[in-house]
Amino acid sequence: MKPTSLAILTSSTLFSMCFSIPSFADVDYHIDINQPVHHLAQVSVSFPKTTSSQLTVNLPVWRTGRYQVLPIADGVRLFNAEDANGKALPWTRTASGEWTIDLTKPTAVSITYQLHANELADRLRHIDDSHAYLDASGVFMYSPEFRQQPVNVDLSVPKGWKSFSGMDKGATAHSFKAANYDVLVDSPIETGINQHFNFEANGRDYDVVFWGKAIMIPSKF
Repeated sequence: MKPTSLAILTSSTLFSMCFSIPSFADVDYHIDINQPVHHLAQVSVSFPKTTSSQLTVNLPVWRTGRYQVLPIADGVRLFNAEDANGKALPWTRTASGEWTIDLTKPTAVSITYQLHANELADRLRHIDDSHAYLDASGVFMYSPEFRQQPVNVDLSVPKGWKSFSGMDKGATAHSFKAANYDVLVDSPIETGINQHFNFEANGRDYDVVFWGKAIMIPSKF
């Protein structure tokens, strides 16, 4: 029997080696939950054009609401970086939860990585054949250079799944958008076979999503 999970979701180009000029464009995230039974997902992130000599990307070492150092990046493997033409870029893992990508000319950068998600008890990330709970701090890498840029999140999920988040809805049933990474990281995503209810209280709208079945324990009294 599945455990129960409850989520309340409220609503140019001179190359410089010493500084960068961020491009005013969105950061696009895509997560493909193609092997849910193995707790695996493929994540891709597209960053706008940068004039930096390096692009640093990070996965937080803390979980939203639990601000202590956690080995979150241990679930990441098969990291890869490419330029705007699809050419592989050299990179180095420079710290826990940090990758530095070397650039030789201004370019947009795309990264991909495989994510293992089986941390239900930590409320960090959990994927199985019935659902995925995704706390952005444990799923989506960001670059400090583009942290304030608008973000788009698109999910590829099994047929029949429904997706919910505190973020604004995007163009499809499995897409969302946020003003920046900080809004994204405060907006967990629940997608899967679930029950959804909404209500209003004290002038505010709420969405409640239930995954799994409640385990009823008979009272002894």
